[in-house]
Amino acid sequence: MKRFAVILSAIAALFTLSCGSDYVKPGDSIQAVTFSFFEPDAVEVFLAGEMNNWNPKALPMDCADGSNWTATVYLKDGIWQYKFVADGTWIADPNNPNTIDDGYGGLNSLAVIGKVTDGFLFITNIPHGTVKKLGFASGALGAAASFNIYLPPDYSTTTNTYPVLFLLHGYGQNEDQWTKQGHIENYMDFLLSGGKIEPFIIVMPAGGKSFYTNKVEKYITDELYNYIKKNYRIKPGKENTAITGMSMGGFGAFYLAQRNPGLFGLSIPLSGYFDEKLYLEVIRDKPLPVDFQLEIYCGTEDRLCFKPNEDLKAILVKNQVKFGYYAAPGDHSWHYWRGIIKEVLGKVSDFFNPGD
Repeated sequence: MKRFAVILSAIAALFTLSCGSDYVKPGDSIQAVTFSFFEPDAVEVFLAGEMNNWNPKALPMDCADGSNWTATVYLKDGIWQYKFVADGTWIADPNNPNTIDDGYGGLNSLAVIGKVTDGFLFITNIPHGTVKKLGFASGALGAAASFNIYLPPDYSTTTNTYPVLFLLHGYGQNEDQWTKQGHIENYMDFLLSGGKIEPFIIVMPAGGKSFYTNKVEKYITDELYNYIKKNYRIKPGKENTAITGMSMGGFGAFYLAQRNPGLFGLSIPLSGYFDEKLYLEVIRDKPLPVDFQLEIYCGTEDRLCFKPNEDLKAILVKNQVKFGYYAAPGDHSWHYWRGIIKEVLGKVSDFFNPGD
């Protein structure tokens, strides 16, 4: 019987970090986790994952017998995605059956540390919503357009109308990213079952590498919105329409809301890729109207997006824009986004239900 490559040694003590995790701080209760990989032909093997911002050279693995490679790191309880990098080749753990789509046609392995109760995993004994993959011929795109829609558990058993959240994916991904990698439907079911949020519909369009500009903007804000309005029981008005997303989708959440203030009443960019040449030059030293509620999230260890978010923050302050800004430890990874998604969904629900 094969043993799992992730061997957990529970150590109920306080550690200081020795192996590069951005998430462990003095005072956190963590566990020592040993990752192992059998590869007799490899010259060098590294461990890469959410614990080290997917750096392929940061965590070298040791090989004492010429075949078995090991590395021990200290991690907080939760779910951590990882891979091995053997002589430059990225490999999912062959002995760990817990995997998730990596967004590029392959798989990442999942190390499940401790008891995970945050809503990421599927829970059988609660009501479940429905995720449907749909599509139509888009005139704006000149092609077929597909999207996913999440309908809350009571959608099929009531005649209720619902607010709608547009949820945008990252660069080069598609409408499946938030279900295959983010498990957004599990979080929604979990929060709804506990009475933490009120029900709403989620629409997840495909934006490819577009940054949600030009024809993709027209597709989402005109064609897709009207398709949803015609075919599903949504509440009209910007007070019932919100938008969020991560990375490129974070940029899109801000960009589309600013350009379409009559459509979106709430925008929540998550680790938005506000590259200066893409957007900041457009708004630098110019009036910046923001006729919607704006809440910005970014991890302080995000080497890709933290500085651009700080730059955007400075521009918003200069233009006396009212907004929320939430910078906390975390990098550009699903570990960070999973850590904030319940709070984000709560903000969306609160916006849709201001009197509750």
